[in-house]
Amino acid sequence: MKALAKKIVYGTLDLLPLPAAITAEFFRYHRYLPKISAPRSFSEFVQHRKLYEHDARFPTYADKVAVKDIVAQALGSEWVIPTIWHGKSLPDRPDWPIPYVLKANHASGWNYFVRQAGDIDWDEMRRQTAKWLETPWHPRLGESYYNQIDRQLLVEPILGDPTKSLPDYKFFVFGGRALYVQVDTDRMTDSEHKRSFYDRDWVLQPFYLKYPIDRRPHPRPAHFDAMLSAVEKVAAPFPFARVDLYDLPSGPKFGEITFCPGAGYERFTPVEMDFTLGKLWNDARGRTAAVPSGARA
Repeated sequence: MKALAKKIVYGTLDLLPLPAAITAEFFRYHRYLPKISAPRSFSEFVQHRKLYEHDARFPTYADKVAVKDIVAQALGSEWVIPTIWHGKSLPDRPDWPIPYVLKANHASGWNYFVRQAGDIDWDEMRRQTAKWLETPWHPRLGESYYNQIDRQLLVEPILGDPTKSLPDYKFFVFGGRALYVQVDTDRMTDSEHKRSFYDRDWVLQPFYLKYPIDRRPHPRPAHFDAMLSAVEKVAAPFPFARVDLYDLPSGPKFGEITFCPGAGYERFTPVEMDFTLGKLWNDARGRTAAVPSGARA
């Protein structure tokens, strides 16, 4: 029943003009009507970006293949996860070193994980990748730059222990300064997924975004200072960008850069934090923002 309801909702949104679809989707998640042309909250700024910011750099930075050259030039090749292979159709039963992950370069979450030899199912892998290559990234979300990417596939090694979820450090960078770090843990299943925020001094923050806070002590990453410097360099051209890194014993690795986290539909608790981050985005653009009295959790 839930799957049918979701299909009906998304089918209806697909029929609406994009501004109307974004407004309806925003209200469904946030429970207030967005002021997209004059954004105040972080989530409203994401919608404003989707509708009004047509930065020619977005597709290249969002391309999981092309961005590696940008990062290598900015930080050095040691920051880049090696590419085992990339191309527009799978080779015939390649002998790639296990464990690895097969990805679409123009989407988020379109992955096929091979953690052990038994995970290999070439028929299923070909079926999935063919669908990825013929499918645009959800147009109703309005993240049009993903659909300006020349679609292809890539294969990367799985970092760390393939049986565990490696902590993912997602830096929120405003005006070239990293102010918050989102740490996702236990991501193997959605029911166990946790998410915590730290400031740049590695102090746990009292707010959360979609998933509950992980209350377990999480040590400051060993290479945290280098990570701060790196994400600020990569995100410097933009008023806001989220830069994702992994921290390994050998050093940090770049994951991806995201311009519209969660498509702006993930909900902050308390909601005031959404407007605090919106002010940071506004300040990075030389404007001011205020929390509307009508917006409540």
